[in-house]
Amino acid sequence: MLSIKAFKLNKQKEYDRAILLYREAIEIEPDNPKLFFDLSDCYFEINNLEQAILILDTAILLDSNYAPFYNNRGLYYCNLNKNKKGMIDLKKALQLDSSSYTIYLNLALAYYFDNNLVEACDAFKNSKKLGLNLKQITDQVKLMKLDKICN
Repeated sequence: MLSIKAFKLNKQKEYDRAILLYREAIEIEPDNPKLFFDLSDCYFEINNLEQAILILDTAILLDSNYAPFYNNRGLYYCNLNKNKKGMIDLKKALQLDSSSYTIYLNLALAYYFDNNLVEACDAFKNSKKLGLNLKQITDQVKLMKLDKICN
């Protein structure tokens, strides 16, 4: 199955090959939003955020009720310094799934980048309440800085 091979290539950091296989899989299953989601991740990994966002737009058109689509697109917008757009998507993701510490963590970053430390700390604390393990973020300077600010 193409999508399984593409997923393995993605995990092996062979993004260009994974992209080719995901595109083949999409030709066979053009209504499968998960394929678009995984394809967008490959584009994110090669730092083509605009393309990753466009692909997630398609995933959202196919399934507008899956929180990770909005979570990732929100994160990608924030990485492009489009924090307001990112926050809109991250808040939509929370409406769909308020139990995900990852969404709260990304929202905390969006608020932090927007210089709204009160909201950033609230979201960061919610992320910790929902299961964020600080050991997971020790290599992420901005999140560690946010942790110090919020304590």
